[in-house]
Amino acid sequence: MKISMRNQCLVFCLFSIFISCNNNEVSFKSLIENKNLIKFSINSISDNPSIEVDSLIDSIYYIKPQVSDNSLIGEYSKILFEDNKVFILENSKTNKAVYAFAMDGRFLFKINARGDGPGEYVSIHDFYIDANNKQVGILDRSQILKYDYKGKFIGKLDLRKYLVKNIIYNNNFIYAYTYSYCFENKCHNLKVFNMQGELVYSDYPLEKSLQDFPLASDKIYLNADSDKVFFNSLNNDTIYRFEKDHLTPEVVVDFAEYKYPDDEFHKLLDKGEDVISELSYLRDSKYALFGINNFSLTSDYLFTSFLKGYTVYYALFSFKTKNKRIFSSLKPSDNILITPRIIFANDHFIYSILDAEYLDWHKRHEESLGITDPHKDFSKTRIDRYNYLLKDINIDDNAVIAVMKFKSF
Repeated sequence: MKISMRNQCLVFCLFSIFISCNNNEVSFKSLIENKNLIKFSINSISDNPSIEVDSLIDSIYYIKPQVSDNSLIGEYSKILFEDNKVFILENSKTNKAVYAFAMDGRFLFKINARGDGPGEYVSIHDFYIDANNKQVGILDRSQILKYDYKGKFIGKLDLRKYLVKNIIYNNNFIYAYTYSYCFENKCHNLKVFNMQGELVYSDYPLEKSLQDFPLASDKIYLNADSDKVFFNSLNNDTIYRFEKDHLTPEVVVDFAEYKYPDDEFHKLLDKGEDVISELSYLRDSKYALFGINNFSLTSDYLFTSFLKGYTVYYALFSFKTKNKRIFSSLKPSDNILITPRIIFANDHFIYSILDAEYLDWHKRHEESLGITDPHKDFSKTRIDRYNYLLKDINIDDNAVIAVMKFKSF
């Protein structure tokens, strides 16, 4: 994707286009209308709806990241599937590193350069994989440190004046959501950099009060699929697509009666840090807090999550059939073993993390039912799952990644 700052590329860009967003006028540098804009409505949410996993999942396989002295992971903070590998970030208090595994779970390498010297990082706020150049980019306090697949430090991009929160790599560009300083009330929060760290595009003016909203710490702003990069802001029902030098509305998720009212939302913004004291009250309301939390778009599906009450809900929309599924958990079946919590989705797949303790419990449960007795009547799928996934599980093993393919619906 080639990105430029052409100021007179289109007639549409001869003037700023204003749209209404959250009851405020947001002035985009260059917003291009999408006549093929897709709209989905979330107009009915039952309490804690669960669906049978067999009704949603066509197939499943498991990735068991190898355990060794160099590859023991305490928690999975972020996972990326790139370059036919699995990259896992652990960003805990005791360990900050990126681990790489083959798709069959074999440990390949890790980036572990924690420190305060040249080529080292103090913290990890995000990371990306540049499969073209076989590099790992680690975001540390608005600086991107680049390492090769052997862990060798290559170089650094200093983006500290932009206060970068999240990054995504796509086609030799780095897309960033930032907490930018400026003299105005609204600052451009989206930045695009080339691989030399030069700013080539910025957009999406956002109120400073939204940047620091304390109840949105786990909000996902950026996501990518293939050669497309998408953006969604807090309490905004629109997902935008990055083009060469503009943003295009791609999908609107209408929360209908569950949308948090704009006027009430701005009252919360005015409270600043004091809004944390109202969290219990907010969770007792009927509203989704605050719009889309996480999202993934593919050519076939939109997968989103949102918070209502104390429950995380998932909404899966089919672009082909316009059907939707809304649920808060998946009920495991005899043949498909997953946790109720879905981590993320991409392509045609959704991913769930199975802790070793969870698997060890199921191992003992299956054995109590006689799974090892050849005279017992168990399906081949269930026996194969026991032999591959459960038989040799140890509570000190790394968590297993369940990779599930959607059924058409």
